[in-house]
Amino acid sequence: MVYPLALGEWEAVGEHRYDEARWGVSVRYQQRADPERWLDVYFYPAGVLGPDALRAAAQAEVDGIASLGGRADGYAGVDAGRLRAFKLAQGEDQPALPAWMATIGIEKNGQRYRSVFALLVDDMYFVKLRYTQPEQDGVRRRIADEARALLQQLVARLRIRSSGGCWDPPPIVARP
Repeated sequence: MVYPLALGEWEAVGEHRYDEARWGVSVRYQQRADPERWLDVYFYPAGVLGPDALRAAAQAEVDGIASLGGRADGYAGVDAGRLRAFKLAQGEDQPALPAWMATIGIEKNGQRYRSVFALLVDDMYFVKLRYTQPEQDGVRRRIADEARALLQQLVARLRIRSSGGCWDPPPIVARP
């Protein structure tokens, strides 16, 4: 997998490779001019998924974020919006990728943020995006469009090559 180190004015400022390959890698992008906004992108194996399984995976992610509301180790509050389906164009010779997106309001340390979550599968890998910025005038109207544009740039420059041959699901362990 090769991902871009820059998306327009956004620069990759950190990468985390998880200990287990099945958890993949995450990358944080930020703008030097506006460090209060950030873009986290996660890449991890998905396998072959049908449309219902992709939607279920996206809903599980949104539910997981929503469950962090009111927890000491999470957010003071979470307002999770509903999932919306969309298609992400790839190029002239390739079919559009089905994707899901939700806009989420979060409160942490007395600050309100607006966040967009998006999920798609590209060549048997999940590509998950979380774009977050402080809640300000006009953010609710434009953040989903900004996130979609960033995801479009990312997917256009992303190189994932997976035959699925190395995919190894977690082992099933019998309990006594």
